[in-house]
Amino acid sequence: MTEYLPDGSTILRLIHKWAKPPTKKAKKRPECYTRLMRLLYGHYDEYEQWMKDPELLKQMQMNVGHFIQDLIGNVKGHSNFHEGHPTGLDGESTLHGTHIVYEVKVDDFTTNSSSLQECVNKLQKVSCTKALLIQFFRMRKVVPGTKHSQYIIDGDEYLNTYVSPEIGGVDGFLSELERNVFVHRLVSTLFLKF
Repeated sequence: MTEYLPDGSTILRLIHKWAKPPTKKAKKRPECYTRLMRLLYGHYDEYEQWMKDPELLKQMQMNVGHFIQDLIGNVKGHSNFHEGHPTGLDGESTLHGTHIVYEVKVDDFTTNSSSLQECVNKLQKVSCTKALLIQFFRMRKVVPGTKHSQYIIDGDEYLNTYVSPEIGGVDGFLSELERNVFVHRLVSTLFLKF
């Protein structure tokens, strides 16, 4: 049996090659992502504790994705497909007379190569004017002419090109959300006092 296995020096060489101490690579998120996370969870006293617990953080991050999908689905001219739609996609827009179907991901970190290919396959099956994979907080620019560049778009470009440049991209979108939430909470607080 041992004639099939590598010898001791080969095993030691491979151990030396691959037994490097693990390192943590923190995924850098843009400030807009942090603002949205605070908007969703910052009103809870336990928010800071939840951010330190990997399981709770993962749940919160997943909810950010669902929130973004619902939020875009509630933009004028947009429809949220919800779970179980025959296309498997997240929604569509008919704003400005252009029929767009889309899949929404939080960013380019949440789309590994297999899920990217799965999204592109779903987008290719639908006949419409435009099919897009919106990576809302995408940090790297999409390189034109690359394999799936005709489908991938970031939140800024989507909001500015397919909704309205008056929104001001993701930053303007979040500023408006924050303003609306602040006003709503202020009014709710005032009415509770009376």
